[in-house]
Amino acid sequence: MYVVLKPVSLNSNCLVVADHFTAKLSVRMTSGPDFVTTNFTFFDCNTYSSCTQCVSSNFPCDWCVDGHRCTHDTAENCRNDILVTGVSVSSSLQFAVFWQ
Repeated sequence: MYVVLKPVSLNSNCLVVADHFTAKLSVRMTSGPDFVTTNFTFFDCNTYSSCTQCVSSNFPCDWCVDGHRCTHDTAENCRNDILVTGVSVSSSLQFAVFWQ
């Protein structure tokens, strides 16, 4: 059994800098059909450059006031900072992306 992850659209370029991209996530045996398939969203809070963009996004992003940055991990990235909490409460399958 293994996991297959590929862009939803064959025309998608996963390296395009955007706030998110969606891929099809499948679990299947070595040969045969998929057991289960779902869309999996990768998101990057760092693409937002303002508090308003950050906290109103469709993703669980928060704004660090003193650091002037948007992040999904305030414990790591905004220690001792004033926070504005995002409004997104997403129940879909998502994963934060770390662009280096």
